[in-house]
Amino acid sequence: VRRLAETDHLTGVFNRGKVMEALDSAVAEVEGSDGHLSIAMVDIDHFKSINDNHGHAVGDVTDTQLIGLQNVPDGGSGAEGGGFGRRPR
Repeated sequence: VRRLAETDHLTGVFNRGKVMEALDSAVAEVEGSDGHLSIAMVDIDHFKSINDNHGHAVGDVTDTQLIGLQNVPDGGSGAEGGGFGRRPR
């Protein structure tokens, strides 16, 4: 039940609330230390037009494939569907 509450059902990545929690934790971990934290955001322009022109099924496939293209190292996070996400282990 917890996993369902913390992840996107289509892509399997963490939802915005869970990632914000992870981001707060990561920031706290590097504050006051010599550690580093990098954040990168990618926005897919005109993604809505895929759904509008080709239907939500094609939009879902596109979303899933875009998430699959992420090459995020262990412990990293990736974006999902207008929010943020990390694939749970």
